[in-house]
Amino acid sequence: MRFVLLIAMDTVRSVRRHRLLLAFLLLSLAGMVLVTRGIRSATREMMRVEQLKPHAADAGPGQSQDAKLETKLRQMAVTFNGFFAFAMSLAGSLLSLVIFCTIVSSEVHTGTIRVTLAKPVPRWAYLLGKWLGATAILAAYCVIAGIAAGVLGLEYGVQGMQTSVSVPWLAFCGSLVLGSVGLVYSLFLRAPVAGVLAWFTSATWFSWFRPLYAVLPSYQPFDVSQMTLFGTPLSPWHMVLTTLYAADVVAILLLVAFARFRRMEIA
Repeated sequence: MRFVLLIAMDTVRSVRRHRLLLAFLLLSLAGMVLVTRGIRSATREMMRVEQLKPHAADAGPGQSQDAKLETKLRQMAVTFNGFFAFAMSLAGSLLSLVIFCTIVSSEVHTGTIRVTLAKPVPRWAYLLGKWLGATAILAAYCVIAGIAAGVLGLEYGVQGMQTSVSVPWLAFCGSLVLGSVGLVYSLFLRAPVAGVLAWFTSATWFSWFRPLYAVLPSYQPFDVSQMTLFGTPLSPWHMVLTTLYAADVVAILLLVAFARFRRMEIA
């Protein structure tokens, strides 16, 4: 287990040498800040416009101008939260594909993996350490996104608070499943091809052929944008089932990756 933790920490430290990944994380953080500021500016502008309107023109039977303004603000908050959740989930998916598809294959192609495996390091420990390191990087991104979603929750009420808890976790689980699929493919194919196949490897794409659900994973349970935009309730039981589904799929994928990596010829 000591080797697993050492390799995981080395994987996390190696991110500092990958300027592309660092730029991606910084751009994602900057984008979240800009989105939050944009929502605040749009809210203030809407409030200013509504206050300038004549009361007689806006007032309706049984509903005051303040009530209408509150409804519009809530609808805007739901829309912005939906787009924010979609962007956060998409960025996490792309990040997971870049990391998981390259953490092992890049060292195999460059030959640096021989330096590590020349030491008394079991192959399963090496692969598990790489996976844990990539998972830690993905978790760090989701924590940053969760903080940004929490800011939205504090600013814009119930929908935002729900987003701050549910969406980052579901995005993390979905990106972890996607990355694990990419990791398995990267042990058979080159990283770019593995990433493209991992993106489209889902039984959701083949809903007309239901038996594929017994073989391929589904990314549909982690579609946070649909849940946020259309107000689908994210119950605690739903969260538990989705988490268990992600854990089962990842465990199966890791077993497949171990079996492949164990027999893999490393020149």
